[in-house]
Amino acid sequence: ESFPPKLRRILSVSGKGDHATTYLQGLVTSDLFSEPKAPREEDSESLRALEGLVSSSSSSLNVDGGSGGLEEPMEQEVPVQFTSKMRSTCFLDHRGRILTDALLWKRSLDGEPVNTANNDNAATTTEYLIDVPGDAADA
Repeated sequence: ESFPPKLRRILSVSGKGDHATTYLQGLVTSDLFSEPKAPREEDSESLRALEGLVSSSSSSLNVDGGSGGLEEPMEQEVPVQFTSKMRSTCFLDHRGRILTDALLWKRSLDGEPVNTANNDNAATTTEYLIDVPGDAADA
């Protein structure tokens, strides 16, 4: 899916070693020097209840909008893999008030594996790709 530039923008902050992490640390609500926690697993009872809601609502929906005709195909569930290289956060102003939400992706520009908790290799160039609302990127 693609968005017009006015809706979302991707910014980049990079630096040697942990310079990019240190720079962003005071600007965001998440701790960039520690590993993010994996989301909790959903229990089977919640999943069964959700499946019941989806199957009952999808059986009454038709493509042509009427009571007869073709039914919409069910979407197949895609497994989501947790990665510590991406996290959600908020940017703060100088008073500590929230400016905007953002998604951060941490990666190495040198092809070295990225350690999210700390960057022991001072020669490695680390980059953060930051997904923010379009109007926040211009501010």
